[in-house]
Amino acid sequence: MLQRYDRLVNSTVAFVGALFLSITLHEFAHGLAALAFGVKPTVYAGFETHASLSPGREAVVALVGPLFSLVSGLIALLAPRRGRGFWRLFTIWFGVLSVQSFFGYLMTGPFVAYGDIGHAFRLLNAPGVAYLASFVVGLLGTFALGRFLTEQLLELTEEKGDERAAQLRQFAFFTWIAGLALALLLSISSDLFSRNGIFEAAGIFAAGIPALMARVFMRRLSVRGVGFAGGVPWAGIVLLAVLAVLRLTVLTSGVRL
Repeated sequence: MLQRYDRLVNSTVAFVGALFLSITLHEFAHGLAALAFGVKPTVYAGFETHASLSPGREAVVALVGPLFSLVSGLIALLAPRRGRGFWRLFTIWFGVLSVQSFFGYLMTGPFVAYGDIGHAFRLLNAPGVAYLASFVVGLLGTFALGRFLTEQLLELTEEKGDERAAQLRQFAFFTWIAGLALALLLSISSDLFSRNGIFEAAGIFAAGIPALMARVFMRRLSVRGVGFAGGVPWAGIVLLAVLAVLRLTVLTSGVRL
């Protein structure tokens, strides 16, 4: 039974672990930017707070988070692919989820003032063309990321006709469903229904959008499958447990830098 679902189990653990790591690094990037401007920030599980800064500096702090996610994600995606097991999946998901965080902020920026890029736009009184360009780049980037993710996951399937589509569904669509449920379950905290909590939940929901495109792009890609070396991802489970406990304890109370 485990062997039948090892792709889904490994991919889900990799998805949620990579998601939590990406979010945590994103918030610490905000905090370090604020610290560089001479104010002491407090980093929480899904947001960061600091004393008031000038509009220009506040915009920089807001933009550092998405830009850090973009750079760290691209580094992961451009790193050489090794192995056929859990850590390869983890690297793929960390890269995709981090870069998608950036593209997601670009798409929501014109409509949501609370998001990082939307907040920065309003602080800088950005012109209307900037809002339009932001949405278009975010949308195109999301589609490009969906294609890239499909290509990477197809490499981990075995070339067996219709079975390949079923394998891809485990890696992509079903991972998004299971990962969303697990991530929200492990994110339960006192501020879940606050503005910050709701915004983080929405971000978790949207993080896996590229996975929804896998079935569409599969038909347009010719990728040689090398198969997946599964098994129980014990190291990934330990990493996920550590990140979940960190979020529910230390980061729920906040870390003062």
